[in-house]
Amino acid sequence: MESIREDQHNFIKQIALQHEQQLDKQYHDYQHSDFSVGLREESLARGLRYKTDIVFAEVQGNQIIGFIWGRILKETNTMKIEMLYVDEDYRGKGIATSLKNALEKKAFSINVKRIETTVQNNNEMMKQMNRERGYKIEKVHMVKDLTINSEDDRK
Repeated sequence: MESIREDQHNFIKQIALQHEQQLDKQYHDYQHSDFSVGLREESLARGLRYKTDIVFAEVQGNQIIGFIWGRILKETNTMKIEMLYVDEDYRGKGIATSLKNALEKKAFSINVKRIETTVQNNNEMMKQMNRERGYKIEKVHMVKDLTINSEDDRK
C-alpha cells in the first residue's frame, strides 16, 4: 500500500476516472465526461498539494486495484471519505479493510476528531464492515424521482 502524492499524475488520473465511473453507476442522471474527469483530477491534485486530501492505494504494477480518498474538513475537524474502491477481481481479500485502517490511523495521527462516509444502501458488505469498526448511521439520504410530463400529457 502506498500514500499517493500530488506528482503521481497517472494514479491521480486513475482515481479520478474510477470516481467518475462510479458516480455513473450510482446516479441514473449522471454521465461522466472527459471534462468531469479532468475537474476531478484537478481537485484531487490540489487537495494533495495543500494537504486537505489523503489517498492510500493498493497498487499492482502501474495499476491501482483499490484506493481510499479522504478529505479533511478543517471547519469541523472531520475527515470525509470521498471514496473507497476495490476492483471487483480483488474484493474479499482484505484490501478495503487495510485501506480503511490506514486512513483511520492517519486521521488519528493528525488529530481529526470524526470520520464520515456515505455507503450505497444496497452495499451490505460495506455497511457491515463499518458497523464492526464502530461507525453508526446518523441520517438516511432519500430521493424521489419525479416524472416530468410534457404539456401534451396534461390535457
